[in-house]
Amino acid sequence: MWGAEMVERELQRADRLAAQLRAAGMEPEA
Repeated sequence: MWGAEMVERELQRADRLAAQLRAAGMEPEA
């Protein structure tokens, strides 16, 4: 389960980074 937990942690970190970029007005779609 250790590997799966690491993957989930990385996904959550990437999701937070994407949210920060959207908040900064840097949406790729915009």
